[in-house]
Amino acid sequence: MRKTVFFSAFILGVAGTVCGQAGTDVIIDYSPASQLRVELDIAFNGWIYSAGNFDVGPDQVGLVIKCSKDNGVTWTEIDRYSPVTTKYNVFDIAVAGTDTNNLKLFVVGVNNNTTTGNYITYVDTYDATAGLFIGSVFYQNNGTGRINDVSIATDYAYPAVGASPYSVAFVYSKYSSVDSIAYVASLDGGNSFTTRQTVATTNMYSRKVSLAYGRGLSASNGRYFAAWERLTSYTVRTGNIYTSHNGTFVNSSFIAPKNLDSLSGSMTGKCRNPRIAVQYGTTDNDSAAVSAVVLMDRDFNGDGSDYDVLGFYNKRAHFTNFWYRLDVENSGDNMFSGDIVYDPLNSRFLATYFDSTSSRLPYVTNAVNLPAPNTWTMAIANYVDSTQGLVSPFPRLASNPAKAGRAGFTWVRKVNGRGVSYFDAQFAAKSTNIVAQICAGQTYTFNGANLATAGLYQDTLLTSYGGDSLISLNLSVNPVPVPTVVLSGANAVTTQAFVSYQWQFNGSNIPGATGQTFTGLTNGVYTVTVTDANGCTATSAPFTLTNAGVAEQEKPELKIYPNPASTFIRISAPVVPDDVYTVSDISGRRLMTISGKDITQDIDISQLKAGIYLVDRNGTAAVRIVVAR
Repeated sequence: MRKTVFFSAFILGVAGTVCGQAGTDVIIDYSPASQLRVELDIAFNGWIYSAGNFDVGPDQVGLVIKCSKDNGVTWTEIDRYSPVTTKYNVFDIAVAGTDTNNLKLFVVGVNNNTTTGNYITYVDTYDATAGLFIGSVFYQNNGTGRINDVSIATDYAYPAVGASPYSVAFVYSKYSSVDSIAYVASLDGGNSFTTRQTVATTNMYSRKVSLAYGRGLSASNGRYFAAWERLTSYTVRTGNIYTSHNGTFVNSSFIAPKNLDSLSGSMTGKCRNPRIAVQYGTTDNDSAAVSAVVLMDRDFNGDGSDYDVLGFYNKRAHFTNFWYRLDVENSGDNMFSGDIVYDPLNSRFLATYFDSTSSRLPYVTNAVNLPAPNTWTMAIANYVDSTQGLVSPFPRLASNPAKAGRAGFTWVRKVNGRGVSYFDAQFAAKSTNIVAQICAGQTYTFNGANLATAGLYQDTLLTSYGGDSLISLNLSVNPVPVPTVVLSGANAVTTQAFVSYQWQFNGSNIPGATGQTFTGLTNGVYTVTVTDANGCTATSAPFTLTNAGVAEQEKPELKIYPNPASTFIRISAPVVPDDVYTVSDISGRRLMTISGKDITQDIDISQLKAGIYLVDRNGTAAVRIVVAR
């Protein structure tokens, strides 16, 4: 069952405040195999972990586990479970640990062998920092008794009494002649799972389950709370929702289950998909206890045409079994697949669901004291960028301890006919791309640095709302132009073609001299400042004129051959001993200087690399030559 493991590290984001905005949708996994659903958890330091199953063919469903260490911008694969004659339909994850030296990832799931028909419940552990498989700490062959669902939770942030260093627990629903909800717990940080209990049994059918941990000042022992479906047959859409919790400690027996939907006549027998969240921390709510909320889908018409996201709450959840109805979204729209978690940093419940009528995924919150149980604050009306292909997105959310409790979200969207898993978060890294150009010798200031080299640079900035903004800079460095002044006729100077020109005489601009050629020469020093198509500016080397109007007659035109050349060049005009010939590269750097008296028939250029060069006589009359190899 083991696979090849890949992992790499990324830079952490910056913590901020809770904000009502999401970032840019990021693909977690886009592969030929169709993603079915994805689970999510976030570590103490903001590292994000996901597990998603994918369909590769009949009776072949695999599982892929990934991690993001940069607030969901990039995802690295940790492990991939092979789907050969196997189905990993049922799974959940939890990450635990208070520093990177003890950070663990727990993956609970069911391996259904399609050849033998056996269902195997397992818990795999990983070094969540290095992304390495540690081992399977729980392995149970359930035979052909079908396992319908699993859910895992941990108390690592606020350990329960009797747990060292913390506890990890999971529940699962088992199908047999007598269906049951089973509870398994580890009190030694997930090293061994020795606590095993039956939460409930029924002669009907158990399906979806959910587990959460709760702890407060007055309920400091800590307890695990479970919620599950009980159906009249395996094929019906809806049924009853039950809940229970440990009696005293996390290894104590569970109290008698409570049927929640029966507390509301319009909900009885019409519910499905329970998701439970419980207050945890070191403080109490305003009832000197902890609050618990169970969300569920209610089939209003009984025919699947109008689901609502409703639920029940208990503000003394450790001590009483008194539950009261609440409505998250109860309207004519069709809404389902609710999920809920508790945010201890802001003492509030966070929830999401799928509004199929409007094709959106909202994000809502309510305070731990539930002052208005039926009024949930709409934090984000829709956190997805694209609503196309939202059919059965199965949204999940988690509170990010390193981001001031801001929520992270996952869901599945159909793209080109197959499921693709996505991630987003409140003020997650929003991608802003900057394309910039500078000229050689200039710098571009970015992320506090003065950049002079072309390349791709990134920066994560803290916005005024406390959110992260990922800025990418694609910097290009353009070469500066190399203008050369040459004599044109007896009374003009010119240069190569550029976008703009400004001629100078003896260091001062010549008014109106803004063309490629300047005429009306007098003896002196001429230069030209040019700007090319990239906006880069440069000034030519000085051109000294001593015989204005007669220079062309006194000095025959400079001609070089062969051109292109490879090993030598020749000068066609008569060579005067006082002449000085210079060979420069295109940037103006002098490479060879030869006096007229030293020039023989052939000038050796074999040491020059292939490229374009300039040959001038006495600083004037430059000729461009090409050296080819």
